[in-house]
Amino acid sequence: MRKRSPLTAQGWANARTWAAKAQASAVKVRRRSTYEQRLGFWLFHAVPKIPPPELEHPFAKAARGRNWRLDFAWPDYRVGVEVDGGARLVRWQTNPRTGKPQPVAVGRHGQASDYEKMNVAAELGWRILRFNPEMLRHPEVAVATIGRTLTAAGWAGNTIAPAPQAPEPSPR
Repeated sequence: MRKRSPLTAQGWANARTWAAKAQASAVKVRRRSTYEQRLGFWLFHAVPKIPPPELEHPFAKAARGRNWRLDFAWPDYRVGVEVDGGARLVRWQTNPRTGKPQPVAVGRHGQASDYEKMNVAAELGWRILRFNPEMLRHPEVAVATIGRTLTAAGWAGNTIAPAPQAPEPSPR
């Protein structure tokens, strides 16, 4: 049986409530994806606490004249989080091995403009973490990663444990 996230018992209705409150408090915030809602709920209810992020934080307006936004950002530490959505079925192609048709999933996050956005963020000194739907099945791991990144960027309030290290292979 698959291990479930501890939040599953409460249901994700709380995450949707959080997203509605976040949208009401921000100006011109786009509708947040389900994955952003889940991560946002965990960020605001993380134990131990991490600083609350800014939602849809704009960057690169002055430097590049672009109106790019980060899903979650801690501008004081120049740490940003992007949540990539699920891919969409765009077309079918023939599998070269079997000759049978197969779906090709293509999402926006593989486009050159998205790479350009991440490269400009790096040029401007941002540390960008990216999470996909598979990684957000256990959002507590994502929150711990964000906490460690904030600590590395200078946040002094973190008490999140370091990532577990893989055991060393035994010599034969």
